[in-house]
Amino acid sequence: MMSLWLVLVVVAYFGLTAALFYYFAVRIDRARALLLRGGLLVDVDRAPEFARHHPSIAVSIPLEDLEVRSAELGASNRPLVVFAHSWLRGARAAHILRAIGFAEVLNLASVRTRETSSERALRRRS
Repeated sequence: MMSLWLVLVVVAYFGLTAALFYYFAVRIDRARALLLRGGLLVDVDRAPEFARHHPSIAVSIPLEDLEVRSAELGASNRPLVVFAHSWLRGARAAHILRAIGFAEVLNLASVRTRETSSERALRRRS
């Protein structure tokens, strides 16, 4: 019985790992495609977080200023890729941008754990 549980735990672990890898890879590919179509990478972190580290191609508009500064993002049909250190912050920003009228918004914040590789992938294709 113990060996069955061990097998189930191992299968669940590797299944979850594979699913997360696929999820991150798909997000990065979709972000790259949006940026290649003229999209904009928007970092919604606060200024100190942005100053510490940010993707070099990102525009900084803190979440708190997003509604006020939304005109800086261009037309509402422009694809936007939201980046933040926190998934929740990125999700809130994506929600606000969709509510304002931006049709194509991707929250890339969930790829934060793979930030270095995602930045490299985005830069390589843009």
